Amino acid sequence: MKNAKILSNLLSDQDALDNLNWQPHRRDGRANADIFELYDGRNNNNEGPKAALMRYRPGATVKPHLHPGYELIFVLKGTLINDTGEHPEGTLEVCPPGSIHSLSSPGGCIFLVVWEQPVEVLEDTHNRIEKYEKSCASDSLISQCNGKLNAEKFREIPE
Repeated sequence: MKNAKILSNLLSDQDALDNLNWQPHRRDGRANADIFELYDGRNNNNEGPKAALMRYRPGATVKPHLHPGYELIFVLKGTLINDTGEHPEGTLEVCPPGSIHSLSSPGGCIFLVVWEQPVEVLEDTHNRIEKYEKSCASDSLISQCNGKLNAEKFREIPE
């Protein structure tokens, strides 16, 4: 296979992870994070998949953000915390389209992440979620919300 990236012993050899060519990563509301890109299939409109290993240094945080596509997270080392709880080494999480979460890692962690689409950082998420929930309570909008976050409808709500 031509140009295949092969990373061996990531789970059994601590040096294998530490010796990767990590780059600082501040995009999408991240602080104290580094990235090792595996592939970037995004087109000129910034649409499409991307995969990377992420290293969150102790105290790392990520602002609330919306996933228009699926996101797959596999924790390789340490503990990653998001809105669904604490995820220790060996945890696999699949976030469906429309998911909103923030992330942190008080002790640091390394994980594999695959994004189906780029994330959208949400600056004032709590106020927008409250407005969204109120709009879903309206009889005319119940069918649109159907108990789940509708990403398109959420984007229409002013910050």
